[in-house]
Amino acid sequence: MGPVPGFLPEWVLCQKVSARVGRMNSAHRAADFGHAISMLDHAILSAVAEQMMTDPAVSVGEKSFKVKRTGASRLRTVHFEIEGREYHAIEQNPEKPSRWGQLARQGRKVVQLRDVSLGKYVAVVVDGKAKEYSK
Repeated sequence: MGPVPGFLPEWVLCQKVSARVGRMNSAHRAADFGHAISMLDHAILSAVAEQMMTDPAVSVGEKSFKVKRTGASRLRTVHFEIEGREYHAIEQNPEKPSRWGQLARQGRKVVQLRDVSLGKYVAVVVDGKAKEYSK
C-alpha cells in the first residue's frame, strides 16, 4: 500500500513541528537579547562605572556589590544586578590593541559591561557616557 494523498507520515510532521519550534526559540532568544539592551538605563550604567573606578563597592538601588580586582592585570571588576538581570562590569585593559584599549591608554575611564545570562558585551561607558552595542 502506497502513501495516502494529503497524509504526511508521523516523522515528517515531527520534523516540521520541531523546525517551527526551533525558529520560535531562536526568535525568542533574539527578542530577549533586544529586550535586555533596550532595558539598560544609561544613568545607572554611568553611575556603576564611576563608583567602580573610585569606590570599594557599587550601589544599585538598595543593594551593594563589592568591587574586586582581576589577577595579574589588577583591573577593577564588579558583578551587579539591574531589575533581576546580572551584569559584569570590567575596567578596560589599556594593553589591548582595540580602540577601547587605546582610549584607556590615553587616560580615559573605559568600562565594558557584559550581560551574564547572554554572555555578550552589551555596553561600554567612556568617561561617564554609556553607549549600547548594536543588536
